[in-house]
Amino acid sequence: MTLVKVKPGDSLASIAKRYGCSWRDMYHLPRNEGYRARRPNPNLIQPGDEIWVPDKNEAMRRLGAFGRKEDE
Repeated sequence: MTLVKVKPGDSLASIAKRYGCSWRDMYHLPRNEGYRARRPNPNLIQPGDEIWVPDKNEAMRRLGAFGRKEDE
């Protein structure tokens, strides 16, 4: 995971796109519990806020992009 500091003009959607994940997955990460408490409206983020972003592989796993290997 990566900790991202929000810059002027950023939105959760733009940050998520930059890191290859969905804003919902990013916003609802367990590590972002404190962030959600401070910013219950995901549309109202402020420069200087810090939010955790999942790694691309983690984001793809959440979307079901990786198949499970069958037991042989």
